[in-house]
Amino acid sequence: MFVKPPEVLTRDRLLGMYETKPVLQKLKVTLVGSGVTLLAASVLLFGLISAGTDENGMYGRGASSRGPRQVTPDGIIFSKQVSTTPYETEHLSAGGVLA
Repeated sequence: MFVKPPEVLTRDRLLGMYETKPVLQKLKVTLVGSGVTLLAASVLLFGLISAGTDENGMYGRGASSRGPRQVTPDGIIFSKQVSTTPYETEHLSAGGVLA
């Protein structure tokens, strides 16, 4: 069995103390920081999704159950201030898609 001489053992301890441990510490801090950032972003996103809708129905679930909407060339307007036509009301209550 090979036994390291005291000089080699001292060198190995110094390398571990001044080179390996600082690198491992930086890696640990980086991974913990990344985990905290990911957790914060997940909580924020979950909060936005489950918060329901705002005044104009912009966030949250239930897009098909949102109130009146108006289809324009620029997109669909979801707002309580928009009234639906009888055709849209009939189509929406039947679960259809407005074309």
